[in-house]
Formats: sequence, structure tokens, C-alpha cells
Amino acid sequence: LFNSQELTNLAWAYATAGRDSPVLFEAISKEATLRLRSRSPDAGYEFTSQGLANMVWSFATLRYEAPVLFREIAKEATSRLSEFKSEELSMTAWAYASSAEVEVSELFAALANESALR
Repeated sequence: LFNSQELTNLAWAYATAGRDSPVLFEAISKEATLRLRSRSPDAGYEFTSQGLANMVWSFATLRYEAPVLFREIAKEATSRLSEFKSEELSMTAWAYASSAEVEVSELFAALANESALR
């Protein structure tokens, strides 16, 4: 069983290589959504700020639609943006702006606020 970082790394590797795999990305989306919804403190279930940014970046790069996952990551990211490095903020903003799959005005407002503080 992959931990959360390994799930993210797998998605990132495929996106970086430009390799689309709908079956793989559907499985990653389902598992990541389950983990985000569980909010379990168990090892392997916590996504880092880098993991959240890389996950949405990977899906947006390959134009793979995963609205449920994007909503869950938006909720998680909004409450944790102070943990994000500048690059992670920009990757997250780009991914959501590029996908336009879900309504994330709260996330965009939080991204703007966090960016202005830096």
C-alpha cells in the first residue's frame, strides 16, 4: 500500500513525463480523496503541503478531471496555506486556475492573502 507521499510522487512522475494513464489517475484520485476525507493522523495518510501542491499540479498538467479530489484538496489547502512554500502556492494557484473544475473562490482568496503576507 502506497503512503500519501508515494501516491503524490507517482502522479508527479507521470505528469512530468507527459504520460497519461486514466486507470492509474482514477485510482490515485479515489485513494487520495479517501485519505483526505478521513483526516486520519495515521502514518502515510497525511499529505504535506508539497504533496497537496504536486497532486493538483499533476492532475492539471495532464488535464485529468478529478473534481471531488480537487474540492478535498482545496478544503485542506485553504486551512494550511501558511505551511506552503512560495512555489507550492504558485503551483496550487496555477493548477486550480488551469482546471476550472470546481468553485474555489475561498481558496483563491486565501492564496491571495497568504501571498500578500510574504
